[in-house]
Amino acid sequence: MNQLKILICLLLLAITACDKESSETEASQTSPATEESSVDNAEEPQAPEEPAAEAPAWAKLQLHGAMQRVNLDKDLSATVKVADALSEMNHGVGAVGGLLGEVTVMDEHIYVARSGGDEVGFDHYENAEALGDLDATLLFGAKVDEWQELALEEGTDRDTLVAKLEGWREANAPGQPVPFRVVDPAANVDWHVVDATRFPEGGAANCEERKELSHKFNHSGVEVTLIGIYTTDHTGVVVDHTTPMHAHVILSAGPSGHLDSFTLSEGARLMVPATP
Repeated sequence: MNQLKILICLLLLAITACDKESSETEASQTSPATEESSVDNAEEPQAPEEPAAEAPAWAKLQLHGAMQRVNLDKDLSATVKVADALSEMNHGVGAVGGLLGEVTVMDEHIYVARSGGDEVGFDHYENAEALGDLDATLLFGAKVDEWQELALEEGTDRDTLVAKLEGWREANAPGQPVPFRVVDPAANVDWHVVDATRFPEGGAANCEERKELSHKFNHSGVEVTLIGIYTTDHTGVVVDHTTPMHAHVILSAGPSGHLDSFTLSEGARLMVPATP
C-alpha cells in the first residue's frame, strides 16, 4: 500500500514538471512575436520642420502711418519726416502731412506734389537734405538694391498688372510684398493729388470720396514711370480694400501723383526685385 502511494506521488511530480516545461517553452516562443508587434506599432520618427525662409531684404517694408488711420479715424496728422525715412528706402509712395499732396521716392530722387490751393505745385529733389522739414501722413517703401526687367503686353491695365505681379510672386517670393516699377514710353494714365482742404467737415467718408475731391489729371501717350507696392497682407495699411496695389506715377516732364487707372503701350517694361 505504501509503495502504491509512493508511486502515485512520483507520477504527480513528473506530470507537474512536464507542465512547467511546456509553459516555459510556449513563453519563449511567443516573446519574439510580442517584441515584433511592438516594433510594428511604434510611431515613425517625425522629420523636423524646416524653418521658415527669411524674407528677402527688399520685402521688409518701411511703414509710416496706415490707410485705416486716415479712412476710419480721420487722423491726417504727420507720422514721419520724409528725410528721416529715406535712409531705409529708395522706393516709396505716400502722402504729404495733412494729406496736402503726394510723395514719391525713386532712388535718390524725391518727387513732391503740394496741394492746398487752386493750383498744385510739383517739386523734384535729388537728395534728402533738400527736403527740409517735409513730413508725411503716409509713407510706405522698401530698399531694393537691384532690379530685373520683365516684358508686358500692350494694353496692360491694373487687373492685368496685378495678375502678372501675383504670378511672379508665387514663383519667386510666395506671400511677400513686392515693390515694382513700370517704365512706359507712351502710356495712358489717370491720376490725382490729394487735397484735404477740399474735404467736408469731418473728413472724406471713404477712399472714393477722397479721390473725387482731389485734383485730377489724365494724359494719353506720355512717357511715365510707375512706382508701386503689391501686397495682399497689408490691407488697411498700405492698400485699401479695393486693390492690392498702391502706385504713383511720375511723368517724364516732372509732375507726379497717385495713380488711379492706366493702359500701357507695347514698349512697357515691368521691373521687379532681382532674385538669385
